[in-house]
Formats: sequence, C-alpha cells, structure tokens
Amino acid sequence: MSNSLVRLTPLLTVLLMSTPASAQQLSPEQIQQIETTVSSICKTVHVLKGSKKQDQLKADVNAKVGGIFKIIPLDVNVGGEGSVSHETHEGLSQNALDAAIEREGGCRERVFNRMFDWITSELTRAAEAKRVAEAKRAAEAKPDVRPPAATTPPPVTRSMECVVTNPSGRPMNVRETPNGVIKSIVRNGAHIKSLRLASAANDKPWAYVADQSGREIGWVFFPYLTCSDPGIR
Repeated sequence: MSNSLVRLTPLLTVLLMSTPASAQQLSPEQIQQIETTVSSICKTVHVLKGSKKQDQLKADVNAKVGGIFKIIPLDVNVGGEGSVSHETHEGLSQNALDAAIEREGGCRERVFNRMFDWITSELTRAAEAKRVAEAKRAAEAKPDVRPPAATTPPPVTRSMECVVTNPSGRPMNVRETPNGVIKSIVRNGAHIKSLRLASAANDKPWAYVADQSGREIGWVFFPYLTCSDPGIR
C-alpha cells in the first residue's frame, strides 16, 4: 500500500462515515484503484503540464480514469445500461484534471478527494434511480383493488296505460328522479302512460310516465297507479 494512501486513511475514514450506504460499499480494492489512478494522474500532470495543452492533458487523464470503471460497479452509470456512459467518463476525467491543475502541491489528496466525492455521489444517484424504478415497476404490477363504482340498476322499459289511483284522493307528486325532488303534480284519476320502471335507494318501485299525448312528465310512485297490463301489480 502506498504512503499516500496511508496518509489519506484518516480522511477516508471520515468520508466513509459521512457518505450514504451505497458509497460505503466501495471495497478496499476499489479505493486502492482510485488511489493508484490519482497517483498516475498527478504524476502525468506534474511532468507534462508545461509541455502539453489542456486538451492533450485531458486525453491522458481520460485514459487513466478508464481503469477505475473496470472495478467500480458499472451501475455508476445512472442509466443502468450495463456500460459507463460517455458523459460519466468525461465528467470524472474533467473533475480529476481540474483538481490536479488547480494549484501546486497537495495534488494527490486534492484529486483523490474530488474523485472520491464524485464517484460516491454517482453511486448514490444510481441507487436512488434504481429504487424509484423498482417502486414504479411494483406499482404498475400491483392489481387494481379499487372497489367497483356504485351503479344504479338499469330501468325496466315497459309501456303501459295507467290511471292515477292515489289512496288519499289527492293529486300525486311527480319527481325529477325516483324518490327525488318534486317537480309537479298529476291529478288523481288522470290517465297516463308508464314508460319504464326503476327502483329508488329505498327499493320502492317508481314509474317514469308521460301524458296521453306522449309528453314525458317525470317519476311517480308506481303502487299509486292502476295499469292495464295484467299481473304488473
């Protein structure tokens, strides 16, 4: 194990204790690979900083960073497609290069911290994206257990000639709906036509009626009608 890794161990301990569980899953071998890559990057930047343009330095750093993804879980790519995306690779390379050329001295510690933070952040994002995707799949697979919507039994269509026979002798109320709001009245003894039957919430029978000309009137209490259809009452 290199001296630089030994020097950074206390800092690593703090980082690992303060990062999410997904980041703490980095193995000693993976951390060692990060340290080895950091050492190589700092050495390259130190030697070539004055003789190469930044684009050339970035290409060298990019090649060195590729080794990290050989042992870091590939789901560091939040897309979870089984390979590290170009954006992920470029992002880590740029972070490492920026830290390396930031200033003289302390390159290894600075680059290590920057890369470690970046990788653990990506691992955390990947874990959260995976959790959300799994929750979505579970929700989509869950059967719909909502109770069926309440339905009103369809009215029975039956046209009959009827006479209003209210036992009280008074006019009979005509309603908007079965057992609903009163809208008018029809005189006792009037001849009307029952067009269809339905039950109200109290299970009492109601008839939707029209006058002799066929003009629809509304709903009346069916037991107060005497109709010509034998056996209907």
